[in-house]
Amino acid sequence: MTRDDVKSCSFCCIIFHDPAMYYLHRSMHDKMDVRCCNLCGKLLLDKYDFTAHFLSQHK
Repeated sequence: MTRDDVKSCSFCCIIFHDPAMYYLHRSMHDKMDVRCCNLCGKLLLDKYDFTAHFLSQHK
């Protein structure tokens, strides 16, 4: 694995060694505003609020 294979979410500060998992994660964020849930449109406060939202609302 090279450094080019490692992706990270700049909003959540999560590092992904698998590009597919990165793109799956990235699809959860709205393209225009990463604080916004792409599934329901809710605007969240920060990465902790975003994670809590996903765990409680989109199991």
